[in-house]
Amino acid sequence: MIQYPDIATLYELYKQHPNVQTDTRKLAVGAMYFALKGANFNGNAFALQALEQGAAYAVIDEEVYGTHPRCVLVADAQATLQELAHRLPKRSAGACHTL
Repeated sequence: MIQYPDIATLYELYKQHPNVQTDTRKLAVGAMYFALKGANFNGNAFALQALEQGAAYAVIDEEVYGTHPRCVLVADAQATLQELAHRLPKRSAGACHTL
């Protein structure tokens, strides 16, 4: 498990795997899975499933789910995803990133 990388390190991983997903039902092989949480779900519980389905990395924020070498433990997965999005280069109108 990769523990608490800085955002620059995560950005380098993103550049190698520029597809981000938060839902294992829509996961593309090679995507980076971000384990988000809500009132009725915990994406951390699906991190291993995401990796088994072909995710390049699973970004989690609960250490108990970091049972795989390609799990990336961060303090807050949602805040990390937002910070990563802010690092992306600006694009012209009409273009979008796969976040």
